[in-house]
Amino acid sequence: MGMAPPYSGIKSQKNSNHDGLRIVPVQQQDMEVHYSTRDTNITPALDVVMEFNPDVMDLSEEQLLSHFQQSASRALPIFGHDPTELGNTLIRIALSENTPSAGAVHKAILAFSSLHAHGVHSQAMELKISALRALAAMPRPKDANISCICAAQHIAAGMLLCCFEIHLSSCSSADWRRYFHGVKEVVRTARLEEVPEPDRSPGLIVMLDWVRYHDVHMRFIQLHWHREPPLEFSMSSHIGAIQKQDPSMETILTDLLDQVIMSVPTLAKFQSVADISDEEQRNVQQTLDVRLRSLKISNTMHTEATVLELYRLSILIYLNRIRTQRSLSTRAATETNQQSRAEIKSQLQNHIDQAFFLLPKLKICTQQFPIFILGCEAYSDDQRARVLDLLNRTEKISDTRSLAQACMLLEAMWARDDLSVLDRGAKDSYSQRFSSVVSRARVAPTFV
Repeated sequence: MGMAPPYSGIKSQKNSNHDGLRIVPVQQQDMEVHYSTRDTNITPALDVVMEFNPDVMDLSEEQLLSHFQQSASRALPIFGHDPTELGNTLIRIALSENTPSAGAVHKAILAFSSLHAHGVHSQAMELKISALRALAAMPRPKDANISCICAAQHIAAGMLLCCFEIHLSSCSSADWRRYFHGVKEVVRTARLEEVPEPDRSPGLIVMLDWVRYHDVHMRFIQLHWHREPPLEFSMSSHIGAIQKQDPSMETILTDLLDQVIMSVPTLAKFQSVADISDEEQRNVQQTLDVRLRSLKISNTMHTEATVLELYRLSILIYLNRIRTQRSLSTRAATETNQQSRAEIKSQLQNHIDQAFFLLPKLKICTQQFPIFILGCEAYSDDQRARVLDLLNRTEKISDTRSLAQACMLLEAMWARDDLSVLDRGAKDSYSQRFSSVVSRARVAPTFV
């Protein structure tokens, strides 16, 4: 079976005979995948093409720092904090002292800024290599005696390299998970999660929330990306919730998504509660559903609040898809179970309708998780058009990270769904459907 051609942008087009109708073409590799075995090792892998820019003049260090502060830092994926606030924190860490550790952060900032300014070119790659060398020369944290400053420098350099890789999410970005593993090791070794809230500096709070957000989404994707065996550290050693007296709504939603991930049955072997019963699992998921539905996000006339509501609805949609799947796989078809399934399905449809109603109200949405979850629910032309329009609006903002990988996987999902309409055999479960498409990405995606 041949290799799928690299993805180079949104392929959907408007049909001149049907105003507003988008066409997502079904290609040969979509047919091959649909009618072949589900073995992800032999299905054609989907790649985002890496475009090298050879005709770029190198920027000075001052220009790169200025670009990072004014523009590139806005592309750092974070939830619940202003990305420019994170960028300023990183600059302070890099310029705080003249040490190899601070130098690694400095080089990583310059590398990310160069990549953001001109894409993949020689200066960006050289600066990335310099950052890696500086990071390798840093003293390795081996015990809890590591200072908070040294730990923050390790984390900053590792996270910037991680963000360098996922900024374009191209076929050459496979190392982002290993960079992130190094960051998690530092957080655990330094026991930063255990630092009492009054002793946390504002910079440390931002850094921990940054790492926590990426950790939750990394473990989410490991549930469904099966092209390679999961890295041994990716599930079993996750970063727990950061205790706060007055958590933001973004923190609450991230923590709830984390709990939803941990409630998925396929994670049992990674948990200490591996022998949890089906009934206990159902009770956990039902409790999460109630907590999510009880969250009230007011004033959705503002973009930030609308994004939060879309995020809440996307978690509910994913959770209730999993609940419905488990309910259907249960052999006991009692009247109570049937009533429960009907109730979950009714709630699920309400969540989907609410989410699609919100999409046109958003100018942009830089968080990819809700767009992807909702995009997987888009079966009609109108629904797909709303998703594509939001992606196109967001893609026009130069400060956001690339949406090419998310678009590529959504179009593969829609092609798969359209082909499945022709089949009359047994349908895949939600997890099978979701995983079969996500696993087509050659490089593990991350929907931060």
